[in-house]
Amino acid sequence: MRFQQILDLARHHADNGAEMQTSADLCIVEAIEAWHEGKWNTAKQWALKSLSHSVGVLHSDYIEASK
Repeated sequence: MRFQQILDLARHHADNGAEMQTSADLCIVEAIEAWHEGKWNTAKQWALKSLSHSVGVLHSDYIEASK
């Protein structure tokens, strides 16, 4: 999955009231900063980390995004 798609999913799920919501939000900020610096893989990893904080690694959106 492309970075923008993962970032969109991360943003969608970040405001779900999860226990790790603040961490998910910070990961989104890091993802965007990495993207602007041209660190494509790092940006993707930060977006995935945000998604893992908000929905968990067993959620179907996380599994699909990590492929």
